[in-house]
Amino acid sequence: MRVLHSVRWWWLLLISLPCGMAWAQTPVSGAVTVRLMSQYDYPPFQTGAEEGLTFELAEYLTRHANGQYRFVAEVLPRKRLDLYLADPAALWVVPWAVPRFFGPDATSTYAWSPPYMADGNHLLTRKGSAIRYTGPESLAGLRFGATLGHRYGLLDPLVQAGRLMREDCYNLLCNVEKLKRDRVDFAWVPSGSIGYLRKQVSDFDTSIEVSVRPVESFERSFMLPKGQPALQRYLEGMVRKLASDPAWKDALNPAGMGR
Repeated sequence: MRVLHSVRWWWLLLISLPCGMAWAQTPVSGAVTVRLMSQYDYPPFQTGAEEGLTFELAEYLTRHANGQYRFVAEVLPRKRLDLYLADPAALWVVPWAVPRFFGPDATSTYAWSPPYMADGNHLLTRKGSAIRYTGPESLAGLRFGATLGHRYGLLDPLVQAGRLMREDCYNLLCNVEKLKRDRVDFAWVPSGSIGYLRKQVSDFDTSIEVSVRPVESFERSFMLPKGQPALQRYLEGMVRKLASDPAWKDALNPAGMGR
Protein backbone atom coordinates (compact mmCIF):
# COMPACT_ATOMS: atom_id res chain seq x y z
CA MET A 1 0.00 0.00 0.00
CA ARG A 2 2.86 2.37 0.80
CA VAL A 3 4.32 1.79 -2.68
CA LEU A 4 0.98 2.44 -4.36
CA HIS A 5 0.55 5.60 -2.33
CA SER A 6 4.00 6.79 -3.40
CA VAL A 7 3.29 6.10 -7.07
CA ARG A 8 -0.06 7.89 -6.84
CA TRP A 9 1.62 10.92 -5.22
CA TRP A 10 4.25 11.20 -7.95
CA TRP A 11 1.61 10.86 -10.67
CA LEU A 12 -0.45 13.66 -9.16
CA LEU A 13 2.64 15.84 -8.97
CA LEU A 14 3.47 15.09 -12.60
CA ILE A 15 0.07 15.98 -14.02
CA SER A 16 -0.09 19.14 -11.89
CA LEU A 17 2.99 20.62 -13.57
CA PRO A 18 2.46 23.26 -16.28
CA CYS A 19 2.19 21.81 -19.75
CA GLY A 20 5.54 20.69 -21.07
CA MET A 21 7.48 21.22 -17.83
CA ALA A 22 7.52 17.57 -16.83
CA TRP A 23 9.14 16.58 -20.07
CA ALA A 24 11.51 19.54 -20.09
CA GLN A 25 12.97 18.42 -16.78
CA THR A 26 13.94 15.02 -18.21
CA PRO A 27 17.18 15.01 -20.22
CA VAL A 28 17.27 13.10 -23.48
CA SER A 29 18.75 9.72 -22.59
CA GLY A 30 21.91 8.91 -24.52
CA ALA A 31 22.11 12.26 -26.31
CA VAL A 32 25.64 13.44 -27.10
CA THR A 33 26.30 16.94 -25.76
CA VAL A 34 27.73 19.31 -28.36
CA ARG A 35 28.99 22.77 -27.39
CA LEU A 36 27.61 25.39 -29.77
CA MET A 37 30.24 28.08 -29.26
CA SER A 38 29.98 31.61 -30.64
CA GLN A 39 32.11 34.68 -30.12
CA TYR A 40 29.30 37.02 -31.15
CA ASP A 41 28.02 38.68 -27.99
CA TYR A 42 25.88 41.29 -29.75
CA PRO A 43 22.49 41.31 -31.54
CA PRO A 44 21.07 39.53 -33.35
CA PHE A 45 23.25 36.64 -32.16
CA GLN A 46 22.90 37.50 -28.47
CA THR A 47 20.18 39.88 -27.31
CA GLY A 48 20.20 39.12 -23.57
CA ALA A 49 21.04 36.44 -21.07
CA GLU A 50 20.62 33.19 -23.03
CA GLU A 51 18.60 35.01 -25.69
CA GLY A 52 19.23 35.62 -29.37
CA LEU A 53 19.82 33.64 -32.54
CA THR A 54 22.62 31.51 -31.10
CA PHE A 55 20.38 30.21 -28.32
CA GLU A 56 17.43 29.75 -30.66
CA LEU A 57 19.66 27.79 -33.01
CA ALA A 58 20.86 25.49 -30.20
CA GLU A 59 17.27 24.71 -29.26
CA TYR A 60 16.34 24.13 -32.90
CA LEU A 61 19.24 21.77 -33.57
CA THR A 62 18.49 19.80 -30.39
CA ARG A 63 14.78 19.54 -31.14
CA HIS A 64 15.36 18.05 -34.59
CA ALA A 65 18.15 15.66 -33.54
CA ASN A 66 15.68 12.98 -32.33
CA GLY A 67 17.64 12.40 -29.14
CA GLN A 68 20.99 11.95 -30.89
CA TYR A 69 22.51 15.32 -29.92
CA ARG A 70 21.96 18.00 -27.31
CA PHE A 71 23.39 21.37 -28.36
CA VAL A 72 24.36 23.76 -25.56
CA ALA A 73 24.88 27.39 -26.59
CA GLU A 74 27.85 29.30 -25.21
CA VAL A 75 29.03 32.83 -25.94
CA LEU A 76 32.68 33.38 -25.12
CA PRO A 77 35.56 35.69 -26.09
CA ARG A 78 37.44 34.88 -29.26
CA LYS A 79 40.67 34.03 -27.43
CA ARG A 80 38.88 31.42 -25.31
CA LEU A 81 37.13 30.08 -28.38
CA ASP A 82 40.48 29.61 -30.10
CA LEU A 83 41.74 27.60 -27.11
CA TYR A 84 38.80 25.20 -27.36
CA LEU A 85 39.29 24.81 -31.10
CA ALA A 86 42.85 23.62 -30.44
CA ASP A 87 41.67 20.82 -28.10
CA PRO A 88 41.59 17.59 -30.16
CA ALA A 89 39.31 15.86 -27.64
CA ALA A 90 36.61 18.55 -27.58
CA LEU A 91 33.28 18.18 -29.38
CA TRP A 92 32.00 21.52 -30.58
CA VAL A 93 30.28 23.39 -33.38
CA VAL A 94 30.85 27.05 -34.23
CA PRO A 95 27.76 28.60 -35.84
CA TRP A 96 27.86 31.76 -37.97
CA ALA A 97 31.42 30.84 -39.04
CA VAL A 98 33.18 32.38 -42.03
CA PRO A 99 36.32 30.55 -43.22
CA ARG A 100 38.49 33.63 -43.72
CA PHE A 101 37.76 34.77 -40.16
CA PHE A 102 39.56 31.66 -38.88
CA GLY A 103 42.81 31.99 -40.77
CA PRO A 104 44.17 30.95 -44.17
CA ASP A 105 44.15 27.23 -43.31
CA ALA A 106 40.63 27.11 -41.87
CA THR A 107 39.08 25.09 -44.69
CA SER A 108 41.73 22.39 -44.38
CA THR A 109 41.98 22.44 -40.57
CA TYR A 110 38.27 22.13 -39.79
CA ALA A 111 35.17 20.55 -41.32
CA TRP A 112 32.49 22.85 -42.76
CA SER A 113 28.83 22.66 -43.67
CA PRO A 114 27.48 24.39 -46.75
CA PRO A 115 26.63 28.06 -46.05
CA TYR A 116 23.19 28.74 -44.64
CA MET A 117 23.13 32.50 -44.07
CA ALA A 118 24.09 35.54 -46.12
CA ASP A 119 25.56 38.41 -44.12
CA GLY A 120 27.95 41.32 -44.44
CA ASN A 121 29.48 44.36 -42.78
CA HIS A 122 28.50 48.00 -43.20
CA LEU A 123 30.63 51.08 -42.72
CA LEU A 124 29.36 53.55 -40.13
CA THR A 125 30.58 57.16 -40.19
CA ARG A 126 29.39 60.44 -38.69
CA LYS A 127 26.90 62.51 -40.67
CA GLY A 128 28.80 64.99 -42.79
CA SER A 129 32.01 62.97 -42.72
CA ALA A 130 34.34 63.38 -45.67
CA ILE A 131 35.12 59.63 -45.70
CA ARG A 132 34.36 58.02 -49.05
CA TYR A 133 34.96 54.30 -48.99
CA THR A 134 36.49 52.82 -52.14
CA GLY A 135 38.24 49.90 -50.46
CA PRO A 136 40.30 49.23 -47.32
CA GLU A 137 43.10 51.53 -48.52
CA SER A 138 40.73 54.49 -48.43
CA LEU A 139 40.58 54.10 -44.62
CA ALA A 140 44.33 54.26 -44.04
CA GLY A 141 45.34 56.85 -41.45
CA LEU A 142 41.93 56.87 -39.74
CA ARG A 143 40.73 55.74 -36.30
CA PHE A 144 38.79 52.48 -36.44
CA GLY A 145 36.15 51.69 -33.79
CA ALA A 146 36.48 47.93 -33.25
CA THR A 147 34.91 45.45 -30.86
CA LEU A 148 37.30 43.96 -28.32
CA GLY A 149 38.56 40.51 -29.29
CA HIS A 150 37.08 40.50 -32.79
CA ARG A 151 38.92 40.07 -36.08
CA TYR A 152 38.31 42.06 -39.25
CA GLY A 153 39.58 40.30 -42.35
CA LEU A 154 39.76 43.33 -44.63
CA LEU A 155 41.12 45.74 -42.03
CA ASP A 156 43.50 43.65 -39.92
CA PRO A 157 46.39 43.92 -42.43
CA LEU A 158 46.21 47.73 -42.27
CA VAL A 159 46.16 47.62 -38.45
CA GLN A 160 49.14 45.25 -38.35
CA ALA A 161 51.07 47.50 -40.72
CA GLY A 162 50.44 50.51 -38.48
CA ARG A 163 48.41 52.27 -41.17
CA LEU A 164 45.09 52.12 -39.34
CA MET A 165 44.58 52.97 -35.66
CA ARG A 166 42.35 50.40 -33.99
CA GLU A 167 40.41 51.66 -30.95
CA ASP A 168 38.76 48.77 -29.10
CA CYS A 169 35.48 49.04 -27.24
CA TYR A 170 33.47 46.36 -25.46
CA ASN A 171 30.39 46.33 -27.75
CA LEU A 172 28.72 47.90 -30.77
CA LEU A 173 26.80 50.53 -28.80
CA CYS A 174 30.03 51.74 -27.25
CA ASN A 175 31.53 52.17 -30.72
CA VAL A 176 28.52 54.14 -31.94
CA GLU A 177 28.81 56.50 -28.96
CA LYS A 178 32.54 56.97 -29.62
CA LEU A 179 31.76 57.67 -33.27
CA LYS A 180 29.18 60.31 -32.33
CA ARG A 181 31.73 62.00 -30.02
CA ASP A 182 34.46 62.06 -32.69
CA ARG A 183 36.67 59.64 -30.75
CA VAL A 184 36.82 57.30 -33.77
CA ASP A 185 36.33 58.00 -37.47
CA PHE A 186 34.36 54.93 -38.47
CA ALA A 187 32.99 51.60 -37.25
CA TRP A 188 32.50 48.25 -38.97
CA VAL A 189 29.08 46.77 -38.13
CA PRO A 190 27.35 43.51 -39.17
CA SER A 191 24.30 43.99 -41.37
CA GLY A 192 22.04 42.20 -38.90
CA SER A 193 22.94 44.57 -36.04
CA ILE A 194 21.92 47.85 -37.66
CA GLY A 195 18.23 47.50 -36.77
CA TYR A 196 19.17 46.89 -33.15
CA LEU A 197 21.38 49.99 -33.08
CA ARG A 198 18.57 52.10 -34.52
CA LYS A 199 16.29 51.01 -31.69
CA GLN A 200 18.90 51.61 -28.98
CA VAL A 201 20.32 54.95 -30.15
CA SER A 202 17.57 57.58 -30.40
CA ASP A 203 19.51 59.90 -32.71
CA PHE A 204 21.09 57.14 -34.78
CA ASP A 205 19.64 58.23 -38.14
CA THR A 206 20.42 61.91 -37.58
CA SER A 207 23.99 61.41 -36.39
CA ILE A 208 25.22 58.24 -38.15
CA GLU A 209 25.68 57.49 -41.83
CA VAL A 210 25.35 53.84 -42.88
CA SER A 211 26.90 52.67 -46.12
CA VAL A 212 24.18 51.97 -48.70
CA ARG A 213 25.68 48.60 -49.52
CA PRO A 214 27.74 46.22 -47.39
CA VAL A 215 31.44 46.97 -47.69
CA GLU A 216 32.07 43.28 -47.14
CA SER A 217 29.80 40.33 -47.93
CA PHE A 218 30.13 36.72 -46.84
CA GLU A 219 28.18 33.57 -46.05
CA ARG A 220 28.03 31.86 -42.68
CA SER A 221 28.37 28.11 -42.10
CA PHE A 222 28.74 25.57 -39.33
CA MET A 223 32.38 24.82 -38.46
CA LEU A 224 33.24 21.63 -36.55
CA PRO A 225 36.23 19.38 -35.86
CA LYS A 226 37.33 16.96 -38.53
CA GLY A 227 36.67 13.29 -37.83
CA GLN A 228 32.99 13.72 -36.89
CA PRO A 229 31.20 12.39 -40.01
CA ALA A 230 27.86 11.69 -38.29
CA LEU A 231 27.68 15.17 -36.79
CA GLN A 232 28.69 16.72 -40.11
CA ARG A 233 25.96 14.80 -41.96
CA TYR A 234 23.41 15.95 -39.40
CA LEU A 235 24.43 19.60 -39.78
CA GLU A 236 24.38 19.34 -43.57
CA GLY A 237 20.81 18.07 -43.32
CA MET A 238 19.93 20.94 -40.98
CA VAL A 239 21.30 23.45 -43.49
CA ARG A 240 18.71 22.19 -45.98
CA LYS A 241 16.01 22.34 -43.30
CA LEU A 242 16.90 25.88 -42.25
CA ALA A 243 16.60 27.01 -45.86
CA SER A 244 13.02 25.70 -46.13
CA ASP A 245 11.65 26.20 -42.60
CA PRO A 246 9.28 29.23 -42.49
CA ALA A 247 9.63 29.53 -38.71
CA TRP A 248 13.40 29.85 -38.94
CA LYS A 249 13.11 32.34 -41.79
CA ASP A 250 10.83 34.41 -39.55
CA ALA A 251 13.48 34.33 -36.83
CA LEU A 252 16.08 35.65 -39.28
CA ASN A 253 14.03 38.24 -41.13
CA PRO A 254 13.83 40.83 -38.31
CA ALA A 255 17.63 40.77 -38.20
CA GLY A 256 17.85 41.50 -41.91
CA MET A 257 19.65 38.23 -42.50
CA GLY A 258 18.94 34.95 -44.27
CA ARG A 259 19.20 33.29 -47.63
